[in-house]
Amino acid sequence: MHSVLLFSANDYYHAGGRAFALSNASVTLIDDFAAQNNPAALAFINQSSVSASYKNIFLLSSIGIKHASVHLSRNFGSLALTYQQIDFAGYYDAKSGVAYARKFSDKFSAALQFDLLMVRPDLDEKLHYNFTAEISLLAHPSPNLWLAFHLYNPFAVSYQTLYYTEDVPVVTRLGFRYAFTSQLFVVAEGEGHSVYGMNVKAGFEYRPVEVLSVQVGVGSNPVQVSFGTGVQLHRFHINMGMVHIERAGRSAGFSIAYAF
Repeated sequence: MHSVLLFSANDYYHAGGRAFALSNASVTLIDDFAAQNNPAALAFINQSSVSASYKNIFLLSSIGIKHASVHLSRNFGSLALTYQQIDFAGYYDAKSGVAYARKFSDKFSAALQFDLLMVRPDLDEKLHYNFTAEISLLAHPSPNLWLAFHLYNPFAVSYQTLYYTEDVPVVTRLGFRYAFTSQLFVVAEGEGHSVYGMNVKAGFEYRPVEVLSVQVGVGSNPVQVSFGTGVQLHRFHINMGMVHIERAGRSAGFSIAYAF
């Protein structure tokens, strides 16, 4: 049975055009959207940044996912503020988070994020509020290998609407990234979802020149293929990605970030 992941309330959504181009195999990525995709990666970033992304679901102008974040890198660790929003046809779903990440050695970091969840199922409902958390780890056991773990909503929170009880999904991700050279790496990730089951994702990124990268990815649930490209212009990072989902259609994503 085919499922559309958009319609799980207060779901976990990946951020950034680069992640989108890799079919969201993003748990090991160390980039401007680590605050949403795996906060532990923030500890390995020495620059602060602001970032924003938008995904157009199935190329419908009325359905989109917005992300924004601010990351501050400091001697005592990394701090980040994140925001996610979806709204269409009276439905409103948003998540605000604050994350703290710290490196415990040159090979290991951990992060904890607290989230405020806000959802209004339709115009007749009130706005529901819930709190949950995210836990993430990142390890660098060898020069070419990265391992990562991320858990969203460990408390399995839920809330009562006018007509039913809505469970916020529990999402567990485990993945690796291996760099063959400074220009080429592969990623693979397993994502366990309490509503939609297991999704296995993989992809690769190739950087032919310093300022340009290309990405290709695949996913199993739903079955999908993806591709995209990114450019780095001084302190600006711009990425675009497109996903084709079997029996559902295409979605496109764009992101921009500024490092300071």
